Amino acid sequence: MAREFWDPSVLYASSISAGPGELTLGQPFYPYVGGYYNSTQYRICCVEIGVSISMANPQLLIPDNFLMAGMGVQSPNCCVDGWDFGWRADVFLLPNSSLIVSGSSWETCDGNGNCGGYMWEDLWYHTQTTLNPQNISTPIYLRMQWEPVTVDGQPRSLVNWYYNTTGVAWTKFGSYLPDRRLGTYFDIGLSGGPASEIPQGSAFLYQFGVASKLPVPGWSATLFYPSFQYQGSWRAMERANIVQGDFSYWKVNYRWGGRPYPGVTARSNLLDSTIPADIVKFSYTGGTMKDFTPLW
Repeated sequence: MAREFWDPSVLYASSISAGPGELTLGQPFYPYVGGYYNSTQYRICCVEIGVSISMANPQLLIPDNFLMAGMGVQSPNCCVDGWDFGWRADVFLLPNSSLIVSGSSWETCDGNGNCGGYMWEDLWYHTQTTLNPQNISTPIYLRMQWEPVTVDGQPRSLVNWYYNTTGVAWTKFGSYLPDRRLGTYFDIGLSGGPASEIPQGSAFLYQFGVASKLPVPGWSATLFYPSFQYQGSWRAMERANIVQGDFSYWKVNYRWGGRPYPGVTARSNLLDSTIPADIVKFSYTGGTMKDFTPLW
């Protein structure tokens, strides 16, 4: 199960209890490489991405390792300073060649008085479904979406997770009704607005990327059309830049990765004109690439 790989302190670990998560101190340290939406900050209801993972030999993944590709986005609460939430939709490739679509919600708080005076994070919700495509490289599309619901006669909003793939229509695989104090939207863009130079201490609110518990060679992961719904219409990110795990903050104190992914390079339209816009292919080639390089 993918849940066995999740732990609040690192986001990925070899064991976790089936009950509610415990408040956990610390920062993640797993290798991660991805891209972020380089835009002004604004609020939307829905995000989507396509993922295709290929690996010559999945058995290169040791028993408690994995390869993961997907997206993460932030939302705030309305009332408590420092209390915010990270949302993920991902595809996991496991050593037995199985593919799992995974959705999760993370509750975090900064080290201020509103949060007890220390930093903590907590896995609010997790859902998953195992897929059995004939080819592990079959593209899989993921979507997270705020949608209205009525609870005890009162209007509320919940987050639904969907996937679709070849021969399968959009299928809901998770649904979560969060605390009513949560802002019912996702924040996307760059906190503080786009910057000519990456500001230290900023957050990249909408990211897409690839991670594993431990570095593993011999893979490629293509991420297609990271998109969002704005004023009723879907649109792709206009600008995206590379981010490595040590800078992958979705909030000032919290990030989706912990360190760079050594040996991984990227191909995208601004780096390779043969690649269509809004697509990036990360591959373990043994090479290097420069942080914050524009992808498109």
